[in-house]
Amino acid sequence: KTSTASIENQRSLAQWVFAHNGYVNMQTPFQAERPMGGDSDIRSTDKLPKGEFEIWRTSFSESPDFSDEDFAKFVSIAEKAGTVTNINLHRTRVSPAGLSQLPRLKSTLASLGLTETNILAAESIYFIAACKNLTFVKLTMPDVAQGGPSDSEFRKLVDQLQQALPDCKISVDGT
Repeated sequence: KTSTASIENQRSLAQWVFAHNGYVNMQTPFQAERPMGGDSDIRSTDKLPKGEFEIWRTSFSESPDFSDEDFAKFVSIAEKAGTVTNINLHRTRVSPAGLSQLPRLKSTLASLGLTETNILAAESIYFIAACKNLTFVKLTMPDVAQGGPSDSEFRKLVDQLQQALPDCKISVDGT
């Protein structure tokens, strides 16, 4: 049976994500699968079940102002919840240095969405690679005009990440 504290940690995580224009995907004890997309993307507290649930995915893809400071606070709350396996930072403003908090979630994190960001850099490889349970990382070719690395530099970074996480599938959109 899930403790009251863990239910409260799940609710706190959901409320924090909603307050930052994010959404969650969750699983209840009565679901065999982890639903995602459409009606499975929970965006408000009133859509949360009354009983037990676990948040397994958080997305900030609709929160373009989501920053390093936000990410650090999110990690603290997600760490308490202990259930987040998938984080989507699509189009956020989290920087390579901002990912320094990521290894705090290394025991649970399996999937990371970093599309349309300039997060992948020499500095961030270390933080991502510390998450040895990662099985999937999704990236997009960077926008050099937005300060991203050149194609060849980016490919080197992807290769470095792949060497650090040999069992992880790294998907790069636009290649």
